[in-house]
Amino acid sequence: MGYRHFDTAKIYGSEPAVGNALMEAISDRRVEREDLFVTSKLWGSDHHDPVSGLKQTLRNLSMEYLDLYLVHWPVTLKPWARFAVPNEDEFEKLDLESTWAGMQKCLELAVNQVEMHPMWRQAKLREVCGDHKIHVSAYSPLGGPGNSWGSTAVIDHPTIQSIAKERKATPPQEKMRGSVVPRSESNANKGEGEGGLFELHRKAEGGGSHSLSMFIDSPLMPA
Repeated sequence: MGYRHFDTAKIYGSEPAVGNALMEAISDRRVEREDLFVTSKLWGSDHHDPVSGLKQTLRNLSMEYLDLYLVHWPVTLKPWARFAVPNEDEFEKLDLESTWAGMQKCLELAVNQVEMHPMWRQAKLREVCGDHKIHVSAYSPLGGPGNSWGSTAVIDHPTIQSIAKERKATPPQEKMRGSVVPRSESNANKGEGEGGLFELHRKAEGGGSHSLSMFIDSPLMPA
């Protein structure tokens, strides 16, 4: 079992399958729970009660705790909303303070995951998060090529192309070397990210430390 970081969410519908597979691996002693990093997300229909949302996720996963629990979207939906693209009449007025208060009952704020890459560096946000010791996690560091909202501007950028050529890597590999939470809509990009990425890590110049994921220390459980 090579993978250790698993990202799921209520709206993905994958929590039970992920949980079953991981609990089977744990039961067979192929891996220990403390060696895994499991992330899930609060869906908009659970903004009214994040603690109950987290508890349902834990039941779906058959686990006692998560390593990271994210607010999936800053959007409040009616409790019965179940679609990834909600209907217009399923939206409610966003009360972020109430969602914030509910999430604080689940965990200590430690991670802010946003789209971030060379075309969108989030400098002001990173400064604010740094002041409050909040880790910024880069979502879609390849720029979302193949997605309706994305483009190839990142992986086609001349500077990234040049660096990749110098290191004998592909642009997605070079970009992901210093990124977190990589997302790819392309099977080709996924393949590029897996095989050569860690070899590229070892060849990094200057001895700098680069990693795919930066994790927080405390497991998250409902209060």
